Amino acid sequence: MDADSFEAVSCTYTTTPDEDFILDRIGPVVIGAGFSGHGFKFTPVIGRILADLATGTRPAPEIFRASR
Repeated sequence: MDADSFEAVSCTYTTTPDEDFILDRIGPVVIGAGFSGHGFKFTPVIGRILADLATGTRPAPEIFRASR
C-alpha cells in the first residue's frame, strides 16, 4: 500500500456455505479457513486443533473437516 495516496479498500473475509470453520489436514497440508471475520474469538481452541493436525496427534473434529 502507498501511504501517500488514499484508496478505498473493501473488507474481505472467507466463509463456508454452512458458516462452520474448516480445520483439517489433507496429506501434508493443514488447512484453517472460513473464519468469517470472527475466528479470532476462538484462537485458543483453533490453535490447539491446528497444532494437533500439524503434529498428527489427533484428527480434525468431524464438524470442521473439509469433507463434510
